[in-house]
Amino acid sequence: MVIEKHEKITQEEAKEITILLANARQLMRDPMKKTSDVFAFCMKAFIFGIIGLVLCVLLIIFGDADLYVILCMGVMLAMLLMVFVYHRSMRKLYLDLINQANDHVTITLDEEGVGYDDHGTKKLKLFWKNISFVRAFQHVVCFFPNDVSGIMITIDKAQFASIKQFLQENHIDVQIID
Repeated sequence: MVIEKHEKITQEEAKEITILLANARQLMRDPMKKTSDVFAFCMKAFIFGIIGLVLCVLLIIFGDADLYVILCMGVMLAMLLMVFVYHRSMRKLYLDLINQANDHVTITLDEEGVGYDDHGTKKLKLFWKNISFVRAFQHVVCFFPNDVSGIMITIDKAQFASIKQFLQENHIDVQIID
């Protein structure tokens, strides 16, 4: 079975793929786990860090500036820095997905496994024995490898019914999660 995609990835698909990559380790442990939005997490952590930092500054200005308040302020600054770096790396991944130069992708499903070819820079193959499960999300379908060092292959969700039918007709033993 060959699936051709001739349009660029949408913003919704790119965001969902970014979230899947950030949650990949948890999903491989528990395939039914609900994914958490990394961008919302960063925003909440950033707001929490700013509030904590403001409280520490207010304690230093109007109260007793003891060692614990200064230590707490240092922890808040370190947390803000980590959240900023994490958000930047997730944002870079998201933008890289959106700005992919190649808009022609071919996904091939056969007896051996799932192939990915972007007719330019990447040509990959994920064998069925190395696929843990296939799961449909809101905008994409993802083939998850058995371990984190493997590759994840995604395709838009419109293809899920044909993928599911192919797996059932060819008796390929891979867990399918709707």
